[in-house]
Amino acid sequence: MQRLSAAYGKNDDRVVSALITNGLLLSVLLSVVVLAIGLILSPFVFIIVKLPEADRFLVLQPAFTVAVIGTALMILSYGFTAINQGFQSSLGIGLIFVFTTLSSLVLTAWLLVLGYGVMSLPLALVYRGIAFSIGNAAYLLWRLRVDKTRVRVNFEGLRNLVNLLLYTFSGKALGGIAANMDALIITRYIGPEVAPILLLTRKAPELSRTLLERPAVAFMPAVANLYGTGDVERTRTILVRLLRIIIWLMGLTSVAFLLLNETFVGLWVGEELFAGTAVNITIVFGIIVLVLVSNLSNICYALGNIKGNSLAILAQSLISIPLMIAGAKYFGMIGVAIAPILAALAVSSWYYPLIFARLTQIGWLDTKKLLLEFGLVAAAAIMMYLGLSWIQPSTWLGFICIAVIISIAYGTCLFLISKAFRGEILALAARFLEK
Repeated sequence: MQRLSAAYGKNDDRVVSALITNGLLLSVLLSVVVLAIGLILSPFVFIIVKLPEADRFLVLQPAFTVAVIGTALMILSYGFTAINQGFQSSLGIGLIFVFTTLSSLVLTAWLLVLGYGVMSLPLALVYRGIAFSIGNAAYLLWRLRVDKTRVRVNFEGLRNLVNLLLYTFSGKALGGIAANMDALIITRYIGPEVAPILLLTRKAPELSRTLLERPAVAFMPAVANLYGTGDVERTRTILVRLLRIIIWLMGLTSVAFLLLNETFVGLWVGEELFAGTAVNITIVFGIIVLVLVSNLSNICYALGNIKGNSLAILAQSLISIPLMIAGAKYFGMIGVAIAPILAALAVSSWYYPLIFARLTQIGWLDTKKLLLEFGLVAAAAIMMYLGLSWIQPSTWLGFICIAVIISIAYGTCLFLISKAFRGEILALAARFLEK
């Protein structure tokens, strides 16, 4: 995606053809590799997790195997999706994503009603992999025809792409394992009954993290394309503005989960499944650190820092996994929650800002403005937390009302103390009134 966006920005048709050919070839090979690894490991799931071989657990074995197939299909679909992103086809990709995701939810619910149980989840994953692959492949063919782009089979640059793939595959694979290792580690070292407590307490903040990281992910093809044209100044201006918006949103979600996550978990699944205030504060602090790190990582990736990004993810993951094990053994649930934060602080918290500054040639003035916004957001969040911590809604209606009040209060506070935020809001209002 990054290389194709940059080549598309330079109007280099020869490189575009080579990247399409090589990208699809490597996506097929990678999906086959993942399928083989998953099927080889599938018989050892019970041994790794140490689940008893009771009748109620036996369905997990075939479910895991089906999930491996679904994962391989999803990886295959990423090849087509990445090429469409390189062509700046955000609308087409978005429509395919929305339709497939919604229909997948309907399929999951239908399978559950039919009595498929836990098997409903991997079957829906297989459906998503097939739908994403077919949908994005069809869209790519249509786009090439409409743009009258002739693609010739060209394996030029394959060695360089394979070299980058080895780095990205290693980093992303280990990063994915580290990100999803906590439940296994808690089950292994603390107990299977503890894992749902941490996962459910973290569920809503994790979903917010996905939303907070989405703007940078959505901008990646456009940033790579713009950076490929050589317009560094305009790229820097857009990215600084994007980071400011992410910081503002991050402040709102942080104070919201500090105040309302306990209520949310209590209303959703019961108060006994809330991990406690200390763990919740750790989770929220982790969201702040990991959101900033992830957004800067995606931006640096879009700017072409593929090899460096992969090595940073690899190093962070290698630190995170042993820290989680040690945290579970000696500090319990809070030790597992804090391990990824320590790993991010050790590696990514300094590496990505350094690379971002170098690639965008950012000066001290823009850096100072970003640091100022971060300080103002922290001040607004602390004021909201201290002023509204006494509120404890007991119903979903009360929860929604308090969430709205927090949003309005936070926005008002930030409007009063942040000149940049005030400028964005007034400009948005002016455009709205004009239309």
